[in-house]
Amino acid sequence: LKQKAQKLIMFVAHTQYPVVKHAGKIGFHFKLTRDPEIEWDLCWQDGYVEPEQVRRMKPYQKINHFPGMYELARKDYLGRNLTKMRKELPDLYNFFPQTWMLPAEWLDFSSQLNGKKTFILKPEASCQGRGIFLTKRIDDICLLYTSDAADEGLGVDLGGR
Repeated sequence: LKQKAQKLIMFVAHTQYPVVKHAGKIGFHFKLTRDPEIEWDLCWQDGYVEPEQVRRMKPYQKINHFPGMYELARKDYLGRNLTKMRKELPDLYNFFPQTWMLPAEWLDFSSQLNGKKTFILKPEASCQGRGIFLTKRIDDICLLYTSDAADEGLGVDLGGR
């Protein structure tokens, strides 16, 4: 006798996106759960994953994030890390364009704006293309600081005028 295949379980307590749950349930036929006591096959969460959570996972369990992934996934962290590697190993890390972290590297960046080159400006922690724009002119760039960020030299928002 053939045994009926057991449905895989998707843990969705830490996602706010209905499309993720819909894809799991309708597209992939997962059984969805929000109960942390149920052993799941796939965990989908929107944010940071604690290293301890990964250590407790069984070999068959999968998760959509991993500890430290923001070092690769956030544009500002990725740019900073690649630039560090380029300084250490310039022949191996010559595959990405020159990158500046604003406002800290504003003087160097602004000296490159000559009206001929086109630059891509990306907000540090946005996603899905929000806030990205192209420019050749310094006049198109507006730096907005919050009072706390200005005190610390952090938290720049980039937007076009």
